[in-house]
Amino acid sequence: MLCQWGGNTVIKRAFFLILLIFLFPLIANAQLSFQEGRKIWKNYSASQYDERLRAAAVNFPDRFRVSTNRGADLGPVSIRLDDFVDGDHPYFEYWVRVAALPNLELDNQVSLKLIIRHVWDLEKNDLYNREAVSRQSLQNIIGDDALTFISKLYLKQGSDVRVIQEISGEIVFILPLELTWLTFEKSDLKKKKQVPGIVSTVSLSNLRFKDESSWVEIRYQGKEEAYLTTLAYDKTGKQLKKKGFAKNSVSEGWLYAYAFAGQVEKIQTLFSSHVIERKYPFKIVP
Repeated sequence: MLCQWGGNTVIKRAFFLILLIFLFPLIANAQLSFQEGRKIWKNYSASQYDERLRAAAVNFPDRFRVSTNRGADLGPVSIRLDDFVDGDHPYFEYWVRVAALPNLELDNQVSLKLIIRHVWDLEKNDLYNREAVSRQSLQNIIGDDALTFISKLYLKQGSDVRVIQEISGEIVFILPLELTWLTFEKSDLKKKKQVPGIVSTVSLSNLRFKDESSWVEIRYQGKEEAYLTTLAYDKTGKQLKKKGFAKNSVSEGWLYAYAFAGQVEKIQTLFSSHVIERKYPFKIVP
């Protein structure tokens, strides 16, 4: 009987070990969480995103000094038209304010898009200049608990703002799911790695230290929206402050360049396996 009990114990231990091997990646992935200052990246499910979006109520407080009667409050995001600038390239300046959800502030700058569909005049002519593209990049204003960006809505040359009847479009949240990451040491310079669960490759193409700052270049081949951010650490494991960032389209992918305060010994680059979109249509009467 004693021998039989011992055999069952060994079998149970082996079964537990096998179960742990299979479940550990799922457990680790579910608890994945990174932070850079107030920016947070963590694994969120679609239902968790939807819960946060439904609960959010963003508008423009008086201190922003933008128009209160030309815009739309859409729950987790709010838009306001501001000044109109006439000339050869007429445009409205507009403000967008967004609830600060996890995973919104990404280095690929595609976590939120504002799409203009039409700018109708009284005769249903579309005055929107689709060839003029304006930068959209989320920023944090000190003391604000939401994210903000200011951009431009360009109109066709000669447009008369007085006859605009309606501006229509939508704001799209592009939210990453199933976050994962790759780690690069200094010894991994030029080495290509495969992102787990994603058809893409990444390499640490450059790493140099000068004047108390480190310069890091990441070459990435894969879907643009899958790349989230890169974090850096010194030899003690302390996370280093990001001083600068640039993104460029290159042959066969993207090049992400960073400047960090201090000497980098290790980096972690974050990715998501796929994304979901949540759309918020709007109509504005100027």
